Amino acid sequence: MVLKEKRVLITGAAKRIGAVIARRFHETGAKVVIHCDRSIDEARALSAQLPGSRVVAADLSDAAAVQRLIEETYPIDLLVNNASLFRYFCNDEEPLPYMAVNLEAPVALIRAMAANPRPEMAVVNVLDQYAADEEAVGNYADSRRRLAAATITLAAKFAGIGLRINAVSPGPMLPPVELPESKMKNVTSGLPLKKAISPDNLADMIIELCRNDSITGAIVPVDGGLHLVQGHRRQNENAAFSR
Repeated sequence: MVLKEKRVLITGAAKRIGAVIARRFHETGAKVVIHCDRSIDEARALSAQLPGSRVVAADLSDAAAVQRLIEETYPIDLLVNNASLFRYFCNDEEPLPYMAVNLEAPVALIRAMAANPRPEMAVVNVLDQYAADEEAVGNYADSRRRLAAATITLAAKFAGIGLRINAVSPGPMLPPVELPESKMKNVTSGLPLKKAISPDNLADMIIELCRNDSITGAIVPVDGGLHLVQGHRRQNENAAFSR
């Protein structure tokens, strides 16, 4: 797929990793739609740097707002489900709408693409390390695993209409806003490559998954080798269980 002139909606694109993704798509000549929730000032500032882009605001925890987002932006050629809800300091008794933001909204946006078919269409869901961590507990981790499963299920369902759906599963890139930068060293020291993931590298993989017409239903780890550590741990556990 040639991305020039393709219309791409990127959720959670006002700042941090989402803004990097938006800039990279703009460099390809794609027409960028920057979604945000409350970061409207940041989104407008980014849009001012990306001629031809536009900003749309919507609370992804609100199904009605998601429907309005669809009505304001569709039809689209490309979708990057980057937005997610995460709180580092919280507990599962706190009523945070993890499923609505991290699963239901992305799936609704994908289904709306399928209902408005274009000659070439692609979706990339941005997951994280919890998507493959079966031991992680809590509503947040569950929402990420469910979106990973939905990636594969919907890729099979909509392949017949030419809608390709893939995902990237990044490892540690930027520290959560609640934590200082220094904590990243403790996290990245356990990675095989011993370094944080570059947001530019993640954006490159998202671009490639959109461009490559032969890939659908793939979940690509961009994680510095974290999946190797997780896989080794599971192998050891399975070996111990079989004894």
